[in-house]
Amino acid sequence: MSGFRPQPHNVAYVAAKHGVIGLTKVAALEHGKDGIRVNAVAPGAIDTPMLQSALHDAGINPEEFAPALSLLGRFAAGREIAQACLWLASDLSSYVTATCIDVDAGYTNR
Repeated sequence: MSGFRPQPHNVAYVAAKHGVIGLTKVAALEHGKDGIRVNAVAPGAIDTPMLQSALHDAGINPEEFAPALSLLGRFAAGREIAQACLWLASDLSSYVTATCIDVDAGYTNR
């Protein structure tokens, strides 16, 4: 998400995410002629032990905080991000290249 909607005081992380998007587009430009598709996935907040621990340590209630990061009002399950990756790796997305798919429950559209 930080490649599309940067957060303050996170310069190295934001720069890295912008780099991933740029690399994705350049690699697609250079290798499309070889039949190679290059895409990226930009996941939103995923319900992981690390996220839960960070929120707990900050004294933040996950159920109250989730709507700030998701139009759906909840964090993603890891399998939901994996489904987007599987789709990109499948023939169902055979005409998709040079893109970054947001799997963030609409966060970057706020």
